[in-house]
Amino acid sequence: MKRLKIAIVHHHLRGGGVTRVIERTVQALVKYKADVCVLSGEELPGNAVLNESITGVISGLSYGGEVRDIKGEELYKRLVKKANELLGDEPDVWHIHNHSLGKNANYTGAAVILAEKGKKVIYQLHDFAEDNRPGNYKKLKALNSESVLTGKMYPHANHIKYAVLNSRDRLALMEAGLEVNEVMVLENPVELENLASERRNELPKRIYGKKLLIYPVRAIPRKNIGEILLWSELEKEEIHVGITLAPKNPVYHEQYEDWVAFSKEYSLPVTFEAGKQWNIDFRELIELADGIITTSIAEGFGLVYLESWLADKPLYGRLIRDIVVEFESKGIEFQGMYEKILIPVSWLEENELIESFKKGISIMLDSYGIMAGEKNINDWYSVMIEGNKIDFGRLSNGMQKQVIRKVIEKPELKTEIQTSISRQIPEEVIRSNKKIIESEYNQDKYGENLIRLYENLMESEVTNIEYLDPDKVLEQFLSPNYFSLLRE
Repeated sequence: MKRLKIAIVHHHLRGGGVTRVIERTVQALVKYKADVCVLSGEELPGNAVLNESITGVISGLSYGGEVRDIKGEELYKRLVKKANELLGDEPDVWHIHNHSLGKNANYTGAAVILAEKGKKVIYQLHDFAEDNRPGNYKKLKALNSESVLTGKMYPHANHIKYAVLNSRDRLALMEAGLEVNEVMVLENPVELENLASERRNELPKRIYGKKLLIYPVRAIPRKNIGEILLWSELEKEEIHVGITLAPKNPVYHEQYEDWVAFSKEYSLPVTFEAGKQWNIDFRELIELADGIITTSIAEGFGLVYLESWLADKPLYGRLIRDIVVEFESKGIEFQGMYEKILIPVSWLEENELIESFKKGISIMLDSYGIMAGEKNINDWYSVMIEGNKIDFGRLSNGMQKQVIRKVIEKPELKTEIQTSISRQIPEEVIRSNKKIIESEYNQDKYGENLIRLYENLMESEVTNIEYLDPDKVLEQFLSPNYFSLLRE
């Protein structure tokens, strides 16, 4: 078989999840002796894997690149030219990341034109404009004067394959019209940095005698920080929680500082930016922890559900069933985790609750161009109420604070919250989970899956293109099952 030539494309190569996946992809391709180039819209920061010899910068490809007036057709031409320069020939496969996210509508256009010109293309989707990103979706829908409209965001044919992070996203695209063989789950490889070999710092004395749980996350809204504070009050005699990072995005700073102030006001056993506060680096922080906790209400791949076991730590907290189903199918167990914390509606001002949710639902549907009629809104709301209770993770920050204050002021109410995180996870579960993850989610396995995907695509004929109905794709993500006021 001839040496494969692969062109990988993304908006940028800044530090983050997609860049890490691209790095792992390049490492896998080098091992399989494939030629690879990586094209992005920004100058590359220093990087040992993504070095100058294999990377190219394409003006107009980055976030917001359409303001430079480089339209999809021109961007397509630039991509093809630069890929040929770096590879010395036409790529066998174009591996395109997040073409439909809406960060740059002309990037979407260029990515679709590649397939329309008969190039063999993999569209790897880490995130969706349809999934609570109405601003991105509007940007794509407004591209009415271009040859590539919103209605052509998702082309499909024999020479096109889709790769997604989880079974939920795969099922969504299949429900929207993709065939079983047109979309696959391409799971990220999971590796944990070596932990500190010796302890260099001590924890503050106030933590002694308590179970230290670390939430390894940037404290952005969808990470559901209020739920961490709820747990810190419910289990305050038993646990202390360390949250690792503040949000980078200035939009989230005010909410973050509000939670920090709230925690201090009620002397909750929570430390924000724990490593910084205790002068302990991340690796040592994980080693010192008795367990890892997550309260996130939305994930892509769900790395948090795997990394803890590699560090020989139990995982506690909230489970997103749609995300972990693939992990569970391989035998990974999530004992003692919960899918919701049901709070009595009577703990809140009911009229305010109803109005807040109806307003939030209406804004969400309107932002996607859907007429939010009274029946539609009521139907959504009724799905969220479960026997006069509602999941804590659906509440706004303000409502979450009301609930926490209520259990602080009336401790006897704690018994009405049936969920618990104090369960002991057996050592054999930790060992078993670790063994499965090391076997199923290593770099070699990722490389094998990747090469198999490329080879299957290479064997496919170029056929006429059809396009998924964008409304059907949108339907899969606009659901009351995923709605939370934290994600407005």
